[in-house]
Amino acid sequence: MQHKQQAKRDDYDSLLELFGEKLTKAREDQGLSKNDLAKSIGISRTNVTNWELGRNFPTVHALVQIAEALDVSTDELLGLRN
Repeated sequence: MQHKQQAKRDDYDSLLELFGEKLTKAREDQGLSKNDLAKSIGISRTNVTNWELGRNFPTVHALVQIAEALDVSTDELLGLRN
């Protein structure tokens, strides 16, 4: 049982890392700073930093706002589509 929990945790951590990488690339491709993105969706720069570093995920609402601000799909940000 403990092995399955560790595997799930590893999968979750991999998703966090992938999301952070996709978010960073999309933001940089738009020429935006972390602060620019944060201001455009009404959150703190710290939130953007935490997402990009793979510390946590945004809410579903924030994810949609991020995708709109960066002109990408939520699927792209989540690594479901290139």
